[in-house]
Amino acid sequence: MELFQGETMKAELLLGGYAIVTGEKEELDTLWEKFGILFVEPTEILECEQLSEGVGQQSQICIESDRLGKGSGVLMAYLDSGIDYRHPEFLTDAGKSRIDEIYDLSGEEPRVYDNAVIEEALGLPREEGDRLVRSRDVSGHGTHVAAIGSGRSGVAPESEILMVKIGTGRDDQSSTAVLMRGIDYCVRRALLRQIPMVINISYGNSYGAHNGSSMVEQYLNEMLNYARMTVVVGAGNEGAGNGHFRGFLESNQPIGAKLSVADVQPQFMFQFWKRFEDVMEVEVFSPEGKRALLSFLPGCRSYDLGRVTLRVTTAGPSPVQQDQVLLMELIPEGDFLTAGIWEIRVGRMENRRMQFDIWLPVKSRLAVLTGFLNPTPESTLTIPSTATRVITVGALDTRYGQVADFSGRGFSWLKPGEKPDLVAPGVGVVSAAVGGGYTAKTGTSMAAPFVAGAAALLMEWGIVKGNDRFLYADKVKAYLIRGASPVSGVESYPDERAGWGSLCIKNSLFED
Repeated sequence: MELFQGETMKAELLLGGYAIVTGEKEELDTLWEKFGILFVEPTEILECEQLSEGVGQQSQICIESDRLGKGSGVLMAYLDSGIDYRHPEFLTDAGKSRIDEIYDLSGEEPRVYDNAVIEEALGLPREEGDRLVRSRDVSGHGTHVAAIGSGRSGVAPESEILMVKIGTGRDDQSSTAVLMRGIDYCVRRALLRQIPMVINISYGNSYGAHNGSSMVEQYLNEMLNYARMTVVVGAGNEGAGNGHFRGFLESNQPIGAKLSVADVQPQFMFQFWKRFEDVMEVEVFSPEGKRALLSFLPGCRSYDLGRVTLRVTTAGPSPVQQDQVLLMELIPEGDFLTAGIWEIRVGRMENRRMQFDIWLPVKSRLAVLTGFLNPTPESTLTIPSTATRVITVGALDTRYGQVADFSGRGFSWLKPGEKPDLVAPGVGVVSAAVGGGYTAKTGTSMAAPFVAGAAALLMEWGIVKGNDRFLYADKVKAYLIRGASPVSGVESYPDERAGWGSLCIKNSLFED
């Protein structure tokens, strides 16, 4: 649906009064002049939350209950890299497809393949069928994730599947705009079919205040008011990525964040967040001793650091959040940045306690040896798992019964332990592979669908079977938290790594 158009600009209206606007930058810069536009936020790149495949291991979860079914009557939506619709995990005993639709957003125009088209393709030789259903899962990420939650050997094997393909290319990058398009489609599909829905998201990024204030986070919270839905998001794999630094200024002594930059590191952008009212002095030092004293005045500035240019854009506060950010981009003269130890030195200009946070891009976008030498592993959740109303899932290493070291943890400026909500198996999880067969993958991408499948079982028990017509969204989160079991090495809950514990829905329901 179009909201308005310009020479290069057009807008697509989403539910809740949101819109996605595309066009040339010069025309987009005039958006504030349009009547009814309250706030504008640029889109951000999203990455799938997956690490190396690793060795398969037993992924035991505590879901047994005589009162729980297999997810029948619940539609499970996956916003991911696509799905191998031919895999036996997504077929019934009679060989029929359990996929409601594949909605492919990876091209210039959306493509929809409904169950009838998928069924027709299944009845054709592979080459002919693949010409009919042209959506592909190149990386296998979406196929693996969907089978954990909804496969025949998954948590909710009788649920229906809606695959929304948001990943593009071999690295399956996406964006917040595409994610919001996908969520909008899911909500409309749930409303059209009048069916309870669980949405699983295994994508995220590190750009933002990590406090629930970004547009995509607020949009997810708002969409939970539209249908009987639950949204589950992986916490990200940045816990051991050395990509976050937090400083507390409690004296006149400055604090230095030391950043190691690898030999083959291309340009990248990182973000420096602080409260708008806090007055700080921020200096950046290159390995060659070049210095830049940064300005917090609005606008964009460039600083000469020898063979590297530092471009800084100051933004915030905004109508949706009170904090200020420096968007800092290191741009080399050649292909790679100056290797060595960089330093961001921060001092306070007023006599009161202040805090600042710096986030690098997700680790998959950086060279192996690029990262902070003195990192802060807390507040490493990726966005949008920081949305307050979603169920945020960390990764459990079931070999040891402990939270995996890579698992994202902790909010930024909210109280410690607010997120994640719980953890589930995320190391060496064996699930479906593209082309048939099975493979092991590791990451919070794999943990999230365990919880999404568990949410589907609860919603079947409550909504479909009539035991609780309002068992969705925040209520499902409360039930899952109630049932969570202790995690090894965690003494008190909620915990900034484990949340309220490990997935165990057999303890979620009250005794008769």
